[in-house]
Amino acid sequence: MRAIAVVLLVVAGLQEKKQPRYKDVERMLPAYFASAPGKPREAILEKMRKAGLDGIVLTKAEAQAVERMALAGNPMLATRKGGDYTIQVDVGRKADVHVHVPGGWKPQTPAPLVIALHGGSAETTTAQGSSKAGRDEMSYWSGACDSIKAFCVGPSTTGFWSDKAGLEAIWKSIEHARDNFNIDPNRIAVVGHSMGGFGIFDFGPDHADRFALAAPFVGGADATSKLKNCRALPFYIVIGTNDPMKYINEACRKNAKFLEDLKYDVTFRERTDQGHDVIADEFPAVMAKLQKSPRDLYARKLTRVRGAGRWYWVESDGAVEAAIEKNTITIEGSAGAVYVSDRMLDLDQPVKVVAGGETKFEGKVERKLAFMLAHLDETGDRGRVFANRVELK
Repeated sequence: MRAIAVVLLVVAGLQEKKQPRYKDVERMLPAYFASAPGKPREAILEKMRKAGLDGIVLTKAEAQAVERMALAGNPMLATRKGGDYTIQVDVGRKADVHVHVPGGWKPQTPAPLVIALHGGSAETTTAQGSSKAGRDEMSYWSGACDSIKAFCVGPSTTGFWSDKAGLEAIWKSIEHARDNFNIDPNRIAVVGHSMGGFGIFDFGPDHADRFALAAPFVGGADATSKLKNCRALPFYIVIGTNDPMKYINEACRKNAKFLEDLKYDVTFRERTDQGHDVIADEFPAVMAKLQKSPRDLYARKLTRVRGAGRWYWVESDGAVEAAIEKNTITIEGSAGAVYVSDRMLDLDQPVKVVAGGETKFEGKVERKLAFMLAHLDETGDRGRVFANRVELK
């Protein structure tokens, strides 16, 4: 009997050794996060798969270690000492994007990013005029960005920022900064003057989960039909009392009051000494707000009145209200899945998801390393660190 027991213990020990564990791939993860997407990263990923990546279930501490690595970024990215340069991106035509690298930036510290959207005029309907406007807008903000070691990009558009080409210029500006510098994914602000302010109010609510802060200056139309989307997106709104385009001030006042009434995070500044101006002395307060309020992808309450697809930690086909209380997620509206993290819930305990008054899921959710890496690569967003996805059927 003793011999049989010894054999069983040996077999059990061998089986335990075959079970893939975090330590089997831990040493490869820093290189994975430091590598560029494509073949270099795929090669490391293949090694991790051979070590059992797909079967690895993490502890809370291990998941937190992976999150720290993801957010730390890649300090080996370009180390320009500072200054400005220009690239061209394809938005259906060639569009200039102007980039400001803050002096004294240290690659070891992920840096904030400010997307500065220029205003509109007869000149900005041409490629040359819009490029100059983008460079000017970037230069307006560059000094304030230097104060917090933030990168600033000034894309250009010959149309409106909510047009397909305008949005593509914004997204490609973010991609360029993210691919070439160690950018903090949770401190990306979108700011804009005049037409730039209009653009923020227009497209911002539909993409609120991409940004930490929205700062429209002397520009904007009535956006109250969609501002409920901005529950987790702070606003810093500035107008000048002497602006000759009075309809802008009326719309911005209305938008600010709407956000205030919802008890969302909004700062509203009406400058009686200003008109339709850049109002640069407000910039330091915007930078301070960006430093203080990183993007909250794990907000305990979410509202979406329009749009579909991935939204913070919920995936919906349309309008949705979602909330977290203790270890229960409650959803009203159309939702197909939720993404979970220990920042939202205690994943060591059973999780419950109630949608439309019906329990769609109840049980433990494993922290899967393979899912975490796949999700980060799929979104290209190092801030979207979730332990797993729960399908709601």
